[in-house]
Amino acid sequence: MEIHRLCAMIRQRVSVELLESLDAEERSQILIAALYELSRSVLPLLGPPRRSLEYLDRQGTVLDLISFIAIPLVRGQERRGVAVLSELAEGCLDPLLKKKLTVYAHELLAKSNRPQAAAAAAVARRRRSWLLPAFSAAALLFYLGWAAHPGKEPREGKNGAASVPRAGADATGIKHGSEPVPAADRLAGEGAASRQRSGESVGPAERRAAASGAAQPGDQVTAVRIVNNQVLVPVLLKNAGETVQVELVLDTGANRTVIHDTFAGRLQIDLRLAKGAMSEVADGRVIHSRVARIDSLSVGPFALAPVELELIAYTGREGVRDGLLGMDFLGRHRYQIDMEHELIRWF
Repeated sequence: MEIHRLCAMIRQRVSVELLESLDAEERSQILIAALYELSRSVLPLLGPPRRSLEYLDRQGTVLDLISFIAIPLVRGQERRGVAVLSELAEGCLDPLLKKKLTVYAHELLAKSNRPQAAAAAAVARRRRSWLLPAFSAAALLFYLGWAAHPGKEPREGKNGAASVPRAGADATGIKHGSEPVPAADRLAGEGAASRQRSGESVGPAERRAAASGAAQPGDQVTAVRIVNNQVLVPVLLKNAGETVQVELVLDTGANRTVIHDTFAGRLQIDLRLAKGAMSEVADGRVIHSRVARIDSLSVGPFALAPVELELIAYTGREGVRDGLLGMDFLGRHRYQIDMEHELIRWF
């Protein structure tokens, strides 16, 4: 069956089923089933990527169908759709479609996490609401216990800190408890928390993770920025004794890491000696590029050395940032994107 006709049939059927369904759960199932049908029938019919006008026309039709199905799925915040969109992106051969599916998966993950974050914040507020009365009650009990023995003064502990007796002595001098416990000893175990509060030897990513409660002991994390559903990763490039920090868009559809050729001079790269190449960009255009090798590329705790970068001409568009972080680096590491806390967790 011709691909335009098949896409139109799927679109029409899904539209009718969504109109007839009033249940949110049922609508989500319809959309997820449509994604699986797209994977089984439409993508194989599209075939491997080509640069012909006929292929680009068919690619645009499939892209429209993906958006038609994925947008209401994202709006419905159906978390199951994240796995389906990611699975389709993983098996998709077309770079543009793969990137679109990945963007929708990230957007849906971010939206589905918001209710959970709101619920967690509500729980935290409820906990704070009873902590203050509990603390006030404990302070009152302490005061009443001290007032019962007005002649007793707080004693000094071994380290010179004020201490509170566990139990006092009566008029006969008989002790009813053990030795006093210094107040400083009762604060044992809070050193890590005070170190975090003071910021001592703690980087910005770790401070952000600790403040949000996101990081667990042993986690390796990298702070990123989320802008317009793009994950912007800080990357260090080193070559010929020069170090340049750039901000690259995480792109699982890019086989090789790409930067603007404006960084060539700062990295001591001679573009005249770089290999010529042709690259297909997200909108389907084919552009001229250069491939050059540098000493290393570093992201968070990992480095790739040496590495070949693809250099493209800078067009002045704000949306492309400094380039793309591709699968030449990402494919070597296991990671998870935490959209809520703007972190990459490395495993």
